[in-house]
Amino acid sequence: MSDNLEKEIEELLKKIDDFPSSESATKKRLKLYLSYLGIAISKKQQLVAKYLGKISLAQLMLGSFLMIFTSYFILGRINPLLMRWVLFSGIVVFLTSFTLMFFGNSNSSSKNQQIWRGKKVNSPPRYENFMHRISKWIRKQS
Repeated sequence: MSDNLEKEIEELLKKIDDFPSSESATKKRLKLYLSYLGIAISKKQQLVAKYLGKISLAQLMLGSFLMIFTSYFILGRINPLLMRWVLFSGIVVFLTSFTLMFFGNSNSSSKNQQIWRGKKVNSPPRYENFMHRISKWIRKQS
C-alpha cells in the first residue's frame, strides 16, 4: 500500500513540475484579450463597410460637388491650404464616381427586375408619370 502511495505522490510531484507558470498564464490572457480586441475591431469594420455600401454613386457625386463648392466659397477665405486639399480631393472623388457611373456595371437594371419562380416578371414601373397614367386610362375607356 505504501508503494502505491509513493507512486501517486511521485506522479503528483511530476505533474507539479509541468504546472504552467504565471508567465504563461499572462501570455494566454494577453492572447485572449488580443483575440477579443481583433473580433471587436472586425465587427466595427464590417458595420462601416455595410454603411458605406449603401451609398450610391449619385450620392457620392453630390458629396464631392458639395466638397468642391464648400472649399471654393467657404474654405478659400478661412484657410487657403485646407481649401486646396479639399478641392483636389473633391475633384478626384467626383471624377472617380463619374467614371464609375459612366463605365461601370451596365447590368444595374438587372437588380431591379422581379423574378418569380425562376422567371423574370415584366412589371410596369412603380412610379409612372401622371400624364402617362391619364393617357392609359383614356385608352382603356375608349
